[in-house]
Amino acid sequence: MTGRTRGSLVVIALLATSARASTAEFFYDPDLVITSAQELKIPADKVTQLRREVTEAKIKMADAENQVKKLQLELELLVSDDKTSVEVILGKVDAIEKAETELKRIDMKLALQIRRALTLEQRAILDQKKLQANRPGPENGPRGQPEQGAPRNRR
Repeated sequence: MTGRTRGSLVVIALLATSARASTAEFFYDPDLVITSAQELKIPADKVTQLRREVTEAKIKMADAENQVKKLQLELELLVSDDKTSVEVILGKVDAIEKAETELKRIDMKLALQIRRALTLEQRAILDQKKLQANRPGPENGPRGQPEQGAPRNRR
């Protein structure tokens, strides 16, 4: 295997194993929902069910992440060996993609379960919390104005 072919395979492997974007960011953070349960007026039995689902999903996600990491390490070993065939390396890339897809499926399933467990009113409260948390700058107060005593940008 030439240096150029090996370099190309490394690029393919890196692209195939790039970090996944969390789909949960488009929904609601499970920990925020659980910690806000009282404010959201979520019944205790539903909170218990959500906690169980979140815990199960986190365990599955950790297992899937470990599987991805293991496969990535195996791929590195394969790519570093000039005797490894292209087909074997690409097969490992496919295995990594399959494991990453499973990870995304687990994440999406949890996000959908949480979203569907919430009423429109509960979602509105959480949307407000997300807006407040995403305001730019730590010096900004609740209305986007600098808090009293906070440093101001000088120009």
